Amino acid sequence: MKLIQYTYNYEPEMYKYILSSNILNKKKNEHKIFKALVDGYSCKEIGDKIHYSERTIQNRRKDIYFKTKKYMI
Repeated sequence: MKLIQYTYNYEPEMYKYILSSNILNKKKNEHKIFKALVDGYSCKEIGDKIHYSERTIQNRRKDIYFKTKKYMI
């Protein structure tokens, strides 16, 4: 099985744009997850912080990656 390495590398202006736009789903807490991923937290740490399972965070991380990869450096 091929593992995909999800990395989040944005310029500061683009990071602010993504957080302030409607790209991420607020109902799914993608804004909080995105911010934590950029800050370097693991899926387990994020899940514990916002009371989701690690697997849910992994799925949301994947969704966030594909929604925002065109904005990366």
